[in-house]
Amino acid sequence: SFSHNPSSLWRPGKALKDFFKKIIEDFSLSATSFNSFINCPKQFFYDQLIRVPKAKDFNQSYGTAVHRALENLFLIQIRDGQLPTQKQFIQFFLDALDDEILTEAEMIRAKKNGSEILAQYYDFYLNDFLKKGPPLSCEYNFSSHHVFFDNVPITGKIDKIEEDEMDKLTMEIAKGELHS
Repeated sequence: SFSHNPSSLWRPGKALKDFFKKIIEDFSLSATSFNSFINCPKQFFYDQLIRVPKAKDFNQSYGTAVHRALENLFLIQIRDGQLPTQKQFIQFFLDALDDEILTEAEMIRAKKNGSEILAQYYDFYLNDFLKKGPPLSCEYNFSSHHVFFDNVPITGKIDKIEEDEMDKLTMEIAKGELHS
């Protein structure tokens, strides 16, 4: 007769236990993986631990292109000491968007909306960007600093580090902001 006790249906063998042990040993926590765990531990398991492949959806592709446009804006400002123009900023976005896999309709929508929103963003923050000057750093990789949380290495990049008017450092991290 069939037993309804779940533990009698399946027990992980040594190979599976060793597989997960190796995953956990090599695991490091990034802002993305932390947020994934907070939002949905089951999705975290699939996305961050066993890394089930999946295609990006529209919002992820759009967000990646916006992020790359901002990254290029600030990296060039750091390199040249001068902020790229609004037209160049929007072109950074359009170029990044071309690297994404979207349907024709999604691409048209993303280019139209993104160009409009980034133009507004640029205009709104232009005086701030010019007043503050280039950030101290952009896409700063802190993995080499060996930061740990409960024996789990913390990895990732800080999107932008800048000095504010009170000589405090402001760091923007991928899923939010940290002010120190």
